[in-house]
Amino acid sequence: MSEHATDNQIIELFFSRNNDALIRTDEKYGVYCRTVSLRILNDSQDVEECINDMLYQAWNSIPPTRPNSLKAYLGKVIRNISLNKLKHSNRQKRAANECSVAFEELENVLTAAHNSVEEHLEAMALSKAINAFLDNQSAQNRKVFIARYWYFEPVSSIAKNLGISESKTKMILLRMRNSLKDYLKKEGVL
Repeated sequence: MSEHATDNQIIELFFSRNNDALIRTDEKYGVYCRTVSLRILNDSQDVEECINDMLYQAWNSIPPTRPNSLKAYLGKVIRNISLNKLKHSNRQKRAANECSVAFEELENVLTAAHNSVEEHLEAMALSKAINAFLDNQSAQNRKVFIARYWYFEPVSSIAKNLGISESKTKMILLRMRNSLKDYLKKEGVL
């Protein structure tokens, strides 16, 4: 197998229970996954623990899961593991990182507690409503929103990647937060 294995080759290594699957996964997506995790945790030691947990989870879930996009699958796994690590962290002070800043931006719009079945169902309704809201946005606005609130990208990075100014990016985010709040109220989710 070449040094640059395809996703299908890596998935087949998982299915054949070949340990090279873990090596190839880290070679191909390690930098990407570390970047996603670092934006959330802002601590390289915690990131490495999350990477290990992600690889372990991938090993245990592939098979039976056969992801259509290995990158998206791993991105979701590392994001969830990193958010759980942040949530369960016993730190006195949370570092000012892109994740906490992004959460603060959405604080007035969303609350996300899953302590009961009722709250879980409310969260599912909220998720469905946010997806419907995003479906009605322009492609650029969706990209800005997802980059900021799913991948926790800094505003400067979003602006650079989309070829727009930081002030325009901030304005898009502000307007989208306000529109989302209005939409969620209209839908009876808030």
